[in-house]
Amino acid sequence: MAAQRMIPEDFQTVHKIGEGSFSKVYLKTHSLDGQQYAVKVLKRQHDNDGDEAAKRIIAATNREVRILVMCSHPSIIQFYASMQTADDRMYVTEYCAGGDLASFMRLRRVIPIAAARYITGDISHCPVTIVDSTLR
Repeated sequence: MAAQRMIPEDFQTVHKIGEGSFSKVYLKTHSLDGQQYAVKVLKRQHDNDGDEAAKRIIAATNREVRILVMCSHPSIIQFYASMQTADDRMYVTEYCAGGDLASFMRLRRVIPIAAARYITGDISHCPVTIVDSTLR
């Protein structure tokens, strides 16, 4: 889907996946391709705030997007698009139905050694992918 332009009006909200201090993440279905995506929504009110906290929020969000754009690895979610409306900034990423690694670990509390080896091996390749992407 990355080749096609994404606009907010083409998405239908399925439900809220999660919420942080500054954003909410929704599971949304794209009306043109029928695929489900995770869409992070940040209120644009922070854009105009002159305080340091607002500047840090914007800088952190921009840094997150730059890192995701650089990465192409099966263990890192794929970034597809950024969009905005008068009120919101939105970032469209791959939806991982199984959740994230932290949720996996919290749920299981004890991870079998085979799974821990697999996860550790997979994670160890991620920094190489990031560094390699920045050198291109």
